[in-house]
Amino acid sequence: MNLTCQHSAIEELKNLAHRDRHSLLIEGVSGCGKTYLSKQYAKYLEISDFVNVNSTVNDIRKSIDTCYNIDSNIVVCIENLDNGVLGASYTLLKFLEEPRDNVYIIITCSNLHKIPDTIISRSSVVTVSVPTESDLELLSREYPIEKQKILRDRPGIWNAIKNMKDLDYCMKISSNTYFDHLEDLPKIIQSKKPISDVVWSLGHYPDNTDVPIEFAIKCIISNTSSLSIRNKGIQCIKELTGSRLASHAVLSRFVMDCKYGE
Repeated sequence: MNLTCQHSAIEELKNLAHRDRHSLLIEGVSGCGKTYLSKQYAKYLEISDFVNVNSTVNDIRKSIDTCYNIDSNIVVCIENLDNGVLGASYTLLKFLEEPRDNVYIIITCSNLHKIPDTIISRSSVVTVSVPTESDLELLSREYPIEKQKILRDRPGIWNAIKNMKDLDYCMKISSNTYFDHLEDLPKIIQSKKPISDVVWSLGHYPDNTDVPIEFAIKCIISNTSSLSIRNKGIQCIKELTGSRLASHAVLSRFVMDCKYGE
């Protein structure tokens, strides 16, 4: 599938494969297809052995131990290193400092600022653009027709979808109650309910199932007429993705600012 947001990255990956680069860092917003591009790089290298690894110290250490015990070519994809503890980065760095000819390391992240400079300097950085509306439209056609129709009939939800992760999440929602709740969020944020109740509503459906907080904020940003709330929502998402603060604390401050901020 030829997505506009990935076109430049794909061309760069082809060039890096031709140059036989062993350490890559693919960065871009959540849901832009970084894992897909990692697998594409393995194809460009003509390597069939591809392994996804979580960004924990133990998982990275286990994958490195495995690499030391095989002689065939392998591509190891460390997923979302920016979400892991600092120890995970240092564990990986030790391997990057003494690379093996048969091992290709691909690191993915959404926030490059959380990756140590020592890892960045040892990697070829590939940036993936934000998915365009036409990209999301094209991707939506991969889902059942009835699922597509549900979203088309709810523009308040469709307008909030900004990446592949959002799209996949919404396509898997089977309850109209969930859709109704998401569409009500702009009203809830401006209601006179106590802050604790608003925070709970933004993070939970009526049956107490968790709502993805970032998507909840996107529903508010995309469907409110208040410029102030939109700006505060954008700042909230930046803090959710770039801060070490707990998401609950970030959400509480967002609600507080919307109610009492200027």
